[in-house]
This record gives sequence, C-alpha cells and structure tokens, in this order.
Amino acid sequence: MNNEIAGNDFDYFCLPAVGVAGGAVVSWRRDLWCATSPCARRFSVTTKLTPLNGHGEPWWLTNVYGPTARADKADFLQELRDVRASCPGPWLLCGDFNLIYKASDKNNGRLHHGLMRRFRNVIDDLQLEEIHLSGRLFTWLQLTTARAVIYELDVAQESRHLSYGELELRHELKANVLGLASLARTMARQRSRTRYLKEGDACTKYFHLQACHRRRKNYLFAINHNGQTFSEEEAKAGIVYSYYNELLSKAFHRQHRIDLAQLDLPRLDLSDLVTLFTAEEVARIVRDTPADRAPGPDGFNGAFYKAAWEIVGPDVVRVFHALWELDFRSFYHLNE
Repeated sequence: MNNEIAGNDFDYFCLPAVGVAGGAVVSWRRDLWCATSPCARRFSVTTKLTPLNGHGEPWWLTNVYGPTARADKADFLQELRDVRASCPGPWLLCGDFNLIYKASDKNNGRLHHGLMRRFRNVIDDLQLEEIHLSGRLFTWLQLTTARAVIYELDVAQESRHLSYGELELRHELKANVLGLASLARTMARQRSRTRYLKEGDACTKYFHLQACHRRRKNYLFAINHNGQTFSEEEAKAGIVYSYYNELLSKAFHRQHRIDLAQLDLPRLDLSDLVTLFTAEEVARIVRDTPADRAPGPDGFNGAFYKAAWEIVGPDVVRVFHALWELDFRSFYHLNE
C-alpha cells in the first residue's frame, strides 16, 4: 500500500493495524533522508530523520493513532510523555489522536471535559505547538462541496466561457478531488482484502456466500453446440476441448509478406531472445516477485512459490517450456 500511495522512492516503517482499525506508518524519501532508531509502541511509531545533504540537524518524527476506547486514552497520553522523553531534540508529533482539547474542534455538543483537560495538560507539559491545518477545503468533510462546485462550473461551461479565475479554481478542485478519490479507493480495497482474509479464516457464512457466488458465476450450466444443448459434464468438457484444440492447431498462413532485406536495415543478433527458458532464469524471476502479491484472490502468492520451489519448481518450468513451444494444449495438465 505504501508503494501505491507514495511511490517506489519511499521507504517506510509501520505499526501494523488490528483488523481494519488502528495502525500507523512513517514514510520517507530514501534519497533525501536517513531514518534511524525506529521504535513502534502500542499507539505510535517513531523514527529519527537525518538529511542526507548535510544541511540541517536531525529531528524525530512520531506518527500516532489514538485509541477510540475511553479506557485506553490514559495509556495513550502517558505513551506520548514516554515518547517525548526518549526523543531529545526537535520533535514532530502527528497523526490521528482521537482527542480534542478545545470545543471548537467538535461538531456537536457532546464533550468530555475531563479528557479535554488531560489532553491540554499533555500539550502544555510537552511544550507542543499546533501546526494549524491549511487547505481545509480539501479535507474529507469538504469533498462533497468541492464536487458540487466542479459540477456547477461544468454546467456553466456549457453555456459560456469560464473566466481565468474559474478555470484555475476548477483545475485545482479537480486535482485535489481526484487525489482524494484515489486514496479512498486504495483504502477501501485494503479494507476489503483484510475483511476477506479475516472472514475466510473464521469460516463465516459471508465467506461461504462469496465463494459460492464466484463458483456459480464461473460455472457453465449448458453449452449450445450445432443446434443442440449439452449439460453433461463430460460432453461440455469435450466440446470445449475440441473447439480450442481445432482453433490452436490450425497453421496461420500470411497472404502478404514484407521483404525486410530490401529495406537495408541493420542486422542484430537476437538469437538470445528465442532461446528456451532455463530453470535458473525462471527461478530468478520467482525470487524477485513480491512475496505478498498473487495473480488473483484465489491464486498463490510469491511467498508460496519461494517456500515450495523445490516441489512446484519443475512444474512451473514445464509451463514456461510449453509456452515457449506454443503448446497451449498441454496446459490442461496443470489441473491434474
């Protein structure tokens, strides 16, 4: 997820989430910063950042995710004090505190003045200064408003030319809305994967419904062939095999050819590109694949192939050899 949001130029250190809640991550550009002394606690993750260009002094960065349960908030506030004690020098504290210290930060009148007072005491004792949020127009609460403004500008553009200021506003709103929408899709996809794994491990009714739906969706109940309908398993398998066997076994004959020799093009030795895949090449590619990636939700990930390569390796190599020889009819052996 860090690569999807930040990019491949970033390294990170994280506090794992519990289900779909909690978790924190600190990410930095590896060509600009050197991160040392990482420390993950119950509600926070901290690291020391040093600029690689030699300009500026090192400083500490702490990212927090405060608990939602009221019983854990006292432990969270004490953890902030402990983190500060272990981070001498400049210190930046950020994240989701799930706490407020002034009533204006609350959108209703349900306030817990005791927690507000304890949070304010921590801020004063640690001598923290708040960096106020800028660009509030593009926070989650204002995303709907930004979309409405874009819609009104699009409607107005159909009947008149937008002014320079309106075009600039539309462009800025569009860029920020698209960025937040992309982030929202990434977060939703991550939550769905977590729920899929969690519900699957628990063997719940939800997981079985998903599995049955996928099986029904991919199942061919009947095949219409030459005016007849076949529903028996053996008959359907024979029809499908015969169709693709005839399709893939036909030789393709070109009606026209280009004589490249007449073009006087430079000749290159590309014989290495048509040689058979070696077992070492296939094994190297498998070792370089990400351990947590899979072709699909029901496929094996890279960690499985790396751990079981001595067992499944010969079969994988044979698949690549069949692919090189264009022997697609041999792929059905994979399910035996």
